[in-house]
Amino acid sequence: MSLLLKRLVKTAALLPVIALVSNAQGAQPQSVGPEEGDCAATEVSNSYVSVNCTLKGVNKAWLLNIDSKKLSHLKPPQDGNSCKSGSMAYNLVTGTCSTAAGPVSVTWRTSAPDIDPQPLKPLASDTGTELGTATFFGNVTGQSISPTGHTAVVWPSAKKGDPVQVSDRNDNCRAASIVDSPSYTLPTLALNCPSTRGSSIAKVATFNGSNYVMELLKLPATADYCQLIGINRLNQVAGTCHLTDKTTVATFWPQIQAEPQTLKHEKNLPTEAVFFNDNGSMIISETTSRRTFNAYWSVPFNAYEPLLPPTEFNICHANALAQSRDIVLVTCSTNDSSKPITVQTWEPRKPAPFNERFISINAAEGTINQGKSLTATGNKVVGYSKPDANAESRAFLSELY
Repeated sequence: MSLLLKRLVKTAALLPVIALVSNAQGAQPQSVGPEEGDCAATEVSNSYVSVNCTLKGVNKAWLLNIDSKKLSHLKPPQDGNSCKSGSMAYNLVTGTCSTAAGPVSVTWRTSAPDIDPQPLKPLASDTGTELGTATFFGNVTGQSISPTGHTAVVWPSAKKGDPVQVSDRNDNCRAASIVDSPSYTLPTLALNCPSTRGSSIAKVATFNGSNYVMELLKLPATADYCQLIGINRLNQVAGTCHLTDKTTVATFWPQIQAEPQTLKHEKNLPTEAVFFNDNGSMIISETTSRRTFNAYWSVPFNAYEPLLPPTEFNICHANALAQSRDIVLVTCSTNDSSKPITVQTWEPRKPAPFNERFISINAAEGTINQGKSLTATGNKVVGYSKPDANAESRAFLSELY
């Protein structure tokens, strides 16, 4: 089913051409990384911030305990190894470290960041691993690598680095997203698998008690193929479908076996799914001949809204969408290079005054600021700031409420 934007565009036409920024400000951002190196805060939970830094060609991963203010170096497998952290769960941080034998996927316990990391093992006879993403409950997904292909796997939190096979051996399927289920259950995954035609096959993998079973998602009537970006706790799925007329359309599956719903733009602009959350809400991109814009789309809430920039900016780009609330982290810029590039949070319209939809996070230092991540409820955001394009970045945390 295609949902035309005509009704929605008419609603948008009643809005001002540009949005107004709220008078409310985020808390003054605080530096959360080491004093040396080129650093960015990349993930945040209510208790921890992960920071990646590069100093003299070596990557170092750090973890800040927000309550105690303690900053810990995430210990590499061997002294001198470069490491970059990835996703964050409530109890662990994922990462990839460079060793003499090649890249190694690992996890660090947030409660003991300075002990040896846990290697994530490949399947039997395979030679390596590649990280995907992690859930709040500590389940991690990725690929087990062999000389002849990749296999999608999940590393359950309870199995201490041992993998569970998800896709067929060496079929080169990749996990696009993982349901945030408790650590004692094996999660459902959304996957993109290669076809013999060189395109993609959208699948969902569920555990039946003994092994994972793959299920094909239905395609829109005019779609050639679809690529998934997300699956949530309600088993709603989001992705982008490539149509036979060579355009793209953001697509929503209300259930795994359901008919998909597509967001067909009234002016036939291509749309693509970018972020997806547990509310069934999506941030999409819309592409014109000149540039790409972001918009908010929620089929469950029957809502669509363009992400219009605040008064003094030309455009805002979405950096992340909160998992449990419809709050978007954005970075806004103007054509005037003397004006700061600024991090904001944005929410869809509410009964409250229209100008309360943006909250500006005015980083204390710099003219170039970039948002990277926010918590599940959107109450904390992280990113980096620097005074000019040639300077080293400083990691920051801002607590909004």
